[in-house]
Amino acid sequence: MRLLLSNDDGLESPGMARLEALVQGLSGGPHEVWVVAPSGNRSGTSHAMSYHRAFDVCKAGERRYAVDAYPADCFAFALSNLFGRDRLPDLVLSGINWGWNVGRDVAYSGTLGVAEEAALYGIDAIALSEADSGRVHERSPSDVFGVELIEQLVYFRRASWRKTLFASINFPDCSAEEVRAVRVSPLGQPEMGLKSMFPVGEPELGLKSMLPVGQSGHSQRYRYASGRYVPPFSGTGSDLGALEGKAVSVTAISLDRTDFACNDDLALVMDRKF
Repeated sequence: MRLLLSNDDGLESPGMARLEALVQGLSGGPHEVWVVAPSGNRSGTSHAMSYHRAFDVCKAGERRYAVDAYPADCFAFALSNLFGRDRLPDLVLSGINWGWNVGRDVAYSGTLGVAEEAALYGIDAIALSEADSGRVHERSPSDVFGVELIEQLVYFRRASWRKTLFASINFPDCSAEEVRAVRVSPLGQPEMGLKSMFPVGEPELGLKSMLPVGQSGHSQRYRYASGRYVPPFSGTGSDLGALEGKAVSVTAISLDRTDFACNDDLALVMDRKF
């Protein structure tokens, strides 16, 4: 099987090393494994692509490439320069991301951006994410359950899934021995928190003490507040709820963003002939 591995944390990230080790356990090997990932951290870049700038690609080893661009660019580069239409990868794996990609995180995740770009071409794609709490486990959930879940998803997708789908796996913040279940879960819809920004070099002040933007004609550099936004608990039926309950969460994600129910309602009011 021809595998393409990528991520948004960078080629040399710990998550990529773990993913490379993980795929060695897939059945039917040895596999043809290619690793094409950003040269540095590109977290939060979603499905962005470098249409308006050139970028560097560095060969970092046998079938390993560091791309100075976005995660989705990594897939596009591999497809056009390493594979081609006549020898597409059989499976694209993106991760293992440092931090969950749950609920509305999927709108921002570069990890999921890779899987989404692959799914646009009808290629099997799975995004994998794990907690970023800093806790160290001798055997993490992805180490123990990753191979089995990947193989189950590939089999199921080829048997019955539409080609416009990809899968997202999130592993809970616990040891493998503490995992209580594997749950297929919908994306949670927590209330969004305000993403605070502050001028570079200034302390992170509370929202009631926000600094004004500079005078007209003068620029000022801003940055996001440190730390990662963690959505509030969104119920036991969601992906985040499953993870809070020490379950592995598996979610099928569609490329078709049409809200068919709303479209039907709109058609009753807006459809007309001229």
